[in-house]
Amino acid sequence: MLDDIAVSSTVPDPISASDALASLSATERSAWKETGALPADKFSVIDAASPAAEPDVQAAPAGAETASKPVIVAKKPKNADSRVEELLAERAQLRRELELATKPAPVETKPAASSPAPDAEPTVEQFATYEKFVQAQARWAARQELAAVDTSRRQDAEQSRVQQKQHERASTFSTQLTDARTADPTFMEKVSAEIQGLKPFAALAQGEQATVDNGIAEELIDSPVAPQLMVHLSAHPDDLTRLRACTTPRQLARAIGTLESQYVGKSAPVAALKTIPGAPAPPTTIGTRPAVTADAVESAISRRDQKAYNTAMNARELAAK
Repeated sequence: MLDDIAVSSTVPDPISASDALASLSATERSAWKETGALPADKFSVIDAASPAAEPDVQAAPAGAETASKPVIVAKKPKNADSRVEELLAERAQLRRELELATKPAPVETKPAASSPAPDAEPTVEQFATYEKFVQAQARWAARQELAAVDTSRRQDAEQSRVQQKQHERASTFSTQLTDARTADPTFMEKVSAEIQGLKPFAALAQGEQATVDNGIAEELIDSPVAPQLMVHLSAHPDDLTRLRACTTPRQLARAIGTLESQYVGKSAPVAALKTIPGAPAPPTTIGTRPAVTADAVESAISRRDQKAYNTAMNARELAAK
């Protein structure tokens, strides 16, 4: 094929077919063998009969017999401006490719799958046969009944626990008031009507609005020195006013605790022990202290007075040494 191509003799450095092939790289030579075409960036094949050539192509000589043959001419090397334009174009292309490579891929948002209802009731469509559906339906109904029974038991147990706690609170408070009246028959006369009228939350009527007074009543019921606080608040209405100014349960509890600190640890008035005329004296034991009668311990237990019980038991242990 190259033998049929004439090379222009007017080119300063004529390129023959063999020279053209010799200037090809291995890759370009392989491409030429497959396509039969020379690299377009190095050579141009033009028709010798063409009246005009491309600007960057050397024309064939006028007398050459190449009218019927194409001519291979070498392209002129590109100038600096053309190379700069190519570099700028390559740079822009590389920049676009870099932007595409570094651009985060769009996050595909999937709709959140709705979580199935716990132990949902079975449907006919979920089973191959109606018989299997009926069996599943029966098991599901049994589970619902067991769950309802279990919930009811837990609620009953919680309600019983709360009632027991309320009963213990009320019983302890009542015992304190009984002991205070026994030790001081005029105790209730020292408690103002305003303090006696305080009601806990459980005593509110249906629809009655709760106030800070109900919180004060709750704190008095739980206080280990309730009788002393009742007398104190009756004698010091300014302290009652400060309690009513509390805006949170925590603030009220701290204010009550400050008042309790004035009485906790101090001996509270207790009823005098009954004596039986002619009763023998309690037996003495080895030591410097006489034995403590069982009446003091039993009295503390009956009154549910933990402090008096501890004092009586400590005295008994000291007497036994």
